[in-house]
Amino acid sequence: MNDLNRTQLLEAYKNGPSDLQQALAAFPGEVWHFKPAPNSWSVHEIVVHLADTEVQSHVRFRTILSEPSTTIPYYDEYQWSEALDYASQDVQLSLRIISLMRESNHALLASIPESLWLNSCIHSVRGPETLDTLVRGYVKHMHQHISQMNHCFHSWQVSPNA
Repeated sequence: MNDLNRTQLLEAYKNGPSDLQQALAAFPGEVWHFKPAPNSWSVHEIVVHLADTEVQSHVRFRTILSEPSTTIPYYDEYQWSEALDYASQDVQLSLRIISLMRESNHALLASIPESLWLNSCIHSVRGPETLDTLVRGYVKHMHQHISQMNHCFHSWQVSPNA
């Protein structure tokens, strides 16, 4: 993914929600709340997590563009999932949030000069990151979770209760 040029990167970023919708269309309703293991997330919980992640990206992109060198905080995604009870959150609302955040962020990213892609921030865990690195990370993040959803689906298919 690091070899994507800017045009390809922006296209991959923009296509995240449609890639997600395409993956979700393959899952029957029964799989959405299935957990392959007690400490893993269901497809439903992954979607809610992705919505929270997209909101984080919205703030992070704007912070790195407006206040370079700022430290951006880490958030414990598993603590969020427990404290915010992801399993009971509205998944359709989460899907709308994902699409809206990606659309808004894509419009911003497509409009900035090339020089701003080198703006950096300090991630409180990973250290210095450029805007380019962050965007690439969010593209990869979506696809990692689509793979995780596929794992849930395949685990559900072989489950004795499927």
